[in-house]
Amino acid sequence: MNEEQLIKQRAYRHKNRDKINANRRGQYRNRMRGGRENFPKEEYKAMLKAQGEKCASCGTTNWGYNGPCIDHNHKTGKIRGVLCNGCNSAEGHLNSDPIKARALADYMEKCEAKEVE
Repeated sequence: MNEEQLIKQRAYRHKNRDKINANRRGQYRNRMRGGRENFPKEEYKAMLKAQGEKCASCGTTNWGYNGPCIDHNHKTGKIRGVLCNGCNSAEGHLNSDPIKARALADYMEKCEAKEVE
């Protein structure tokens, strides 16, 4: 990209800042809903209400900086529930593997017991 194109691009961004930011916010919110642009907002709200407005995993109402995240099975695409940012990140890092999750929980409990002694 040459200097003239950069100048035009900057001018456009400056002139249309609000429009660009609104579009980006919408894209961001959509990603935080599991990238489910076709997932109905009413269904999302009903799912959240059925969970008592709490994380399906840990029960917190503090959703974290991303807000509520829609959890889904990466193999089937089936939506499982709404998680807080922490649980959603942990679940992702564990590759949705319950064996790894149990092993990590066992490890943490074992380490905590040693600290108490």
